[in-house]
Amino acid sequence: MAHLRIHIQNIGYSVLMLIVSVLTGSCNESEIVDSDISQSNLIEQIASDNAPIILDVRTPEEYAAGHISRAINIPHNTLTARIDELSEYKNEQIVVHCQSGRRAGLAEGVLREGGYNKVLHLEGDMYAWRESKLPSKAIRKSLCFNLRCCHDRVKKL
Repeated sequence: MAHLRIHIQNIGYSVLMLIVSVLTGSCNESEIVDSDISQSNLIEQIASDNAPIILDVRTPEEYAAGHISRAINIPHNTLTARIDELSEYKNEQIVVHCQSGRRAGLAEGVLREGGYNKVLHLEGDMYAWRESKLPSKAIRKSLCFNLRCCHDRVKKL
């Protein structure tokens, strides 16, 4: 009976180790990245022209009032319908943010479901960005009717 108990324990341990190895897996390029990026890290990347795609999921009005340089504005409640606009960035890092984090979290889920594996969340979102007095750009309505055009102009520079 003791021998049977030890055998069952060994099988249980083997199954547990198999589950752990499957869940942790080996690192590869298709591995899902799900973490935060600090404000300072993002600023360094922007300054070095090595910035990830920055996705602002706030409303167009919030975006127009002030946004991070090079940010693309796709409101969280339209992301599912507009996700194809990001298809060229599917294998690149995408930093998602909103005002406080709730909408960005929803957008991150939409992106992951769409096969985007390198999704990062901006620590503190736009609220902390403003509190830290970091640079943001505002759009004068007379100059820009389509908020995406601002990103397109920056991208061409």
